[in-house]
Amino acid sequence: MASETAQSTAPPPSRPLWHVPLFLLGLAALGAAWFGRPIWPEAPARLTKRDLALARAAVDKADGNLEYALKLANRAMQASQKLTDFAGESAFITGSVHLKLAEKAGPRSEHWVHARAFLDQALLIGVSEEDRPRMEYRLARAGLQTGMEPRTVAAYLESAAAHADSKVEAFSLLTDVYLRMTPPELEKALAANLKLRNAEDLSESEANRAKLQGAEIELRRRQPASARKTLEKIDDRAPAEVLQRARLLRARAYQDQEFWKDAALQYQAALAD
Repeated sequence: MASETAQSTAPPPSRPLWHVPLFLLGLAALGAAWFGRPIWPEAPARLTKRDLALARAAVDKADGNLEYALKLANRAMQASQKLTDFAGESAFITGSVHLKLAEKAGPRSEHWVHARAFLDQALLIGVSEEDRPRMEYRLARAGLQTGMEPRTVAAYLESAAAHADSKVEAFSLLTDVYLRMTPPELEKALAANLKLRNAEDLSESEANRAKLQGAEIELRRRQPASARKTLEKIDDRAPAEVLQRARLLRARAYQDQEFWKDAALQYQAALAD
């Protein structure tokens, strides 16, 4: 009886526990797989979008860090080889950074060539409707420094000038491009010059230069009376060099009309300045 009781209370024989470490290893592997996953599957796209936003902001700022912006833009260009939705914007921003660097470096900078290459690429790939006018305007500016055909430059400026940040710069460039053509497009140059003179952000000194240029165009169009009317709009308080040039142009206008006495008076006044 006692022996039966002893046997009934004895602990059961131990079983091998090999399955426990295997179970724990399985949990560890599952946890590593779970926690090793990126929190956002779209992380590369988010990074590229951020890089482009920061580079764009640097281009738009007067004192933006352009060297850092170029690194961000180049990284976005590399990423866009796989993230093709960013290809056009990446080329546009990269070209814009090079354009800003070219402006600071001067007319012989290699950045002009790089700017045109990337902006040409952006044009080919396509950009958003919001970015397209700025892309065309910046491509025109790069083209002016890299031998782009004047009529092509003019076409881009015509499309984008009204949307440019500086209407004064845009219409001034457009006027100059028309005058550089062979033969010069005097009618279109005068139309661009009139838009320049009507620009809201035009300063007084810029207005004087625009009026002088407008009068010269009128003289080349054989419209001396119109040239004189334009010159009359220059304030008598303008700088001496402006007034002297205006008198010389007015003398030419009188001479073209064979008003010899009036022409002589204007030449004398110009010599006295």
